[in-house]
Amino acid sequence: MTDTSDNAFAIGRKAAYAVHLIRNHTVVLWFLGFLSLANATIPLFRDSALFMPATTVMVVLSIVATPVIYGLFYQLIDGSSASFHSLAKTYIAPYLWLLLRMYLPAILLASLPAIMFAEHGSGGYLEIGLIAFSMLYLYVIPCFYLSGRQHGAIVRGISFLTRHLTASTPLLLTVLLLESALLLVHYARTALAGQAVLLLAGVDFFVFLTASLVDLAVFIILVQILKNANLHDQ
Repeated sequence: MTDTSDNAFAIGRKAAYAVHLIRNHTVVLWFLGFLSLANATIPLFRDSALFMPATTVMVVLSIVATPVIYGLFYQLIDGSSASFHSLAKTYIAPYLWLLLRMYLPAILLASLPAIMFAEHGSGGYLEIGLIAFSMLYLYVIPCFYLSGRQHGAIVRGISFLTRHLTASTPLLLTVLLLESALLLVHYARTALAGQAVLLLAGVDFFVFLTASLVDLAVFIILVQILKNANLHDQ
């Protein structure tokens, strides 16, 4: 299959379906809203004794919930269903192991420029490198859900991207904008610490919630593309 496969990459139609699925699952919307609110407000209590425990709980909850939410929407696309307990049992451990395999080498490689040019300052080399790897890994996690196996998902995902790079450009740009927005908010909160805290918290909430929803929509689109591509290949 080549980049000219319009049936597999009808992104507009797939995006509309993604919005339809997300809108019909208000529990997920409320949960993402809660995480976004926590992400925006917890830093306001940096001097509190509860800051570190609350931050830890939020991070763990985000990490554990992500594969379950992805699994829920994958099964909706696939026409199957499972309980949250079953989704957690099926996806959490393999998903986290896949993330480790994806980003541990990425962090090491992205850190090299910062180490080599340390005398000139880090210059955001690590962050830029991780964004680049996020784009390279565009199809990896959807490949994992589609096959049900993490083994080979990285190779399959990267291979699919390289073979369909042009058709994937809108999605790559979406990921780039998403990651850049989160990075800018992070640096803004660090640079403007103690200034306009409520305004920054509001911006943080909006960006985090938007990024979460767009990320979920992109996942749904990617799964549809891969399913259609598999059907086309068959």
